[in-house]
Amino acid sequence: MNKTAMILAGGSGTRAGGGIPKQFRKLCGCPVIWHSMHAFKQADPDTRLMLVVHEEWISHLRKILDAMPQAQHYDYTIVAGG
Repeated sequence: MNKTAMILAGGSGTRAGGGIPKQFRKLCGCPVIWHSMHAFKQADPDTRLMLVVHEEWISHLRKILDAMPQAQHYDYTIVAGG
């Protein structure tokens, strides 16, 4: 069975302050969104990931994930939403 997990990260993060949405802030050295991605892949390595982010932050997320060697092994798609 094919499975896809949607990670909803389209918020602006204004309530958290800090200039960038909290899904892109680092927690233990990695962006918060990465921890969500990793949790789904740990639970089932065959799960595809759909990352839903605000369209203004798509290029930022691409740069973050392109710089993470471990993300190269994950099957994910980035779509606009939020």
